[in-house]
Amino acid sequence: MASSTKTDQQDEQLQVKVLEFAEAFMSYDVDRLMGILSGDYRANDNPLGALNLDREAFRAHISDLYAATETLTVEPLSVQGSCAPGSFAVLEWVLTFKLEGKVPTALAPHFPPDVPAGGEAKWVGVSLLWWNEEGKIKIQKDHGRYVWEGFDMEEAKKVN
Repeated sequence: MASSTKTDQQDEQLQVKVLEFAEAFMSYDVDRLMGILSGDYRANDNPLGALNLDREAFRAHISDLYAATETLTVEPLSVQGSCAPGSFAVLEWVLTFKLEGKVPTALAPHFPPDVPAGGEAKWVGVSLLWWNEEGKIKIQKDHGRYVWEGFDMEEAKKVN
């Protein structure tokens, strides 16, 4: 019987937390997503130019993003770090989205101009996630960019 170390258990717990985060994000259920965020949550969504968001500003931001997209999928590529209180993790991801229609004015400067309504685009990026004592995300900082012509997902996965 294999033994389990504290590090193995922490890694497994981090994997569960990251999957919970990705599923909540893709659910289009703002309340579900907000349920995994702490009361004093703060965020920077750098790819969309949304900086220094508190919990309620993030709620409005994510609602705008959901309104602008027909589908959102997050594919985690790798995750490192810890979800222990006060610790942080780095989640590398690819986000694929299909535009619903017109992009909300606040988001428009940060969306690729060549993606028409109904068109699909991808971002590649990382999320830095800090955890509190309740196991909720306290701070989130997203960094990323739109995927370029010829981007090869399989090649990107080989680095991990």
